[in-house]
Amino acid sequence: MVNAFAGGLAAMGAVSWLGMAPALAQEDEELRHPAPERRQRAGPLGDFGLLYTPGAMVLVQTVLTTPIVIAIVHRAAQEQWARHGDAFQVAGATGLQIIPHLLLIARRQVLTAVLAALGRAISEVGAIVIVGGNIAGVTRTMTTTIMLETSKGNLPLALALGLVLIMISIALNGVAFALADRREAK
Repeated sequence: MVNAFAGGLAAMGAVSWLGMAPALAQEDEELRHPAPERRQRAGPLGDFGLLYTPGAMVLVQTVLTTPIVIAIVHRAAQEQWARHGDAFQVAGATGLQIIPHLLLIARRQVLTAVLAALGRAISEVGAIVIVGGNIAGVTRTMTTTIMLETSKGNLPLALALGLVLIMISIALNGVAFALADRREAK
């Protein structure tokens, strides 16, 4: 009688497990590869639906580069204020009138700040992978492709992409400073 009961329990357990196995496998698959709409709603900011989107990538780049621009521009404006502040005060200019003039006087430093932020944004990989997910055709950038190809062992492609990125950066810097020099020469 005990053996029959134990056998019945074992049979019931096996049938229950077999019946649940597809559901457990599906749940496990959903945990490993969640649907895009479910992925975007995860985390403390999930209600905004930004995760794994280009918008999230732009937002994180902005958060990373803004302090660089603020620090360099603030320092440049301080230096120009020390030189020209008395003249602005004598002229009776308000703070909102003074700021554009200070930025215009310090335009080389402002350009340097923008190019430093651009360099920071171009070189960023970690935050982009975290919020963008490196999804092909959606959120994959050149730097995340370099990381991916390096991890796959495709070093020639990774190095070629790195050289292209360096050439783009040098070209942007060269054009920006050439335009600034040309404008100052006038």
